Amino acid sequence: MKRNGAFIVVGIVVLAALGLVVFGVNGFNANKNASTSTVSNQPSGGNNTTKYTAADVAKHNSQGDCWTIVNESVYDITDFTSKHPGGQEILQACGKDATEIFNGMSSSVRSRAHSAEAANILNQYKIGVLE
Repeated sequence: MKRNGAFIVVGIVVLAALGLVVFGVNGFNANKNASTSTVSNQPSGGNNTTKYTAADVAKHNSQGDCWTIVNESVYDITDFTSKHPGGQEILQACGKDATEIFNGMSSSVRSRAHSAEAANILNQYKIGVLE
């Protein structure tokens, strides 16, 4: 009987660990943000309403210090530049308004509209709005 109890406890611990591996912190955050998956011309989310000018954003124009504007919101995407699925293409957005690129409307850059999932990821880097 004592042995069966130990197996049950070990089983519960293994299932809990498996749940953490499968869902993890990122899984819970992704699900939590899924309801804010719209991309519009309004600030895309977050509670930060600090105002920045395009000139402020332009000062942050390198991989090591990369801010961008998308849909009138300002994002510090420095930490994301090395994680971007499209590789170094993201660096084209550093210090600039990347709304057309992000929404797939740019004629000068080969781009396609980013997904709702991409909008959710971008939203995590929001630092303010365009003045």
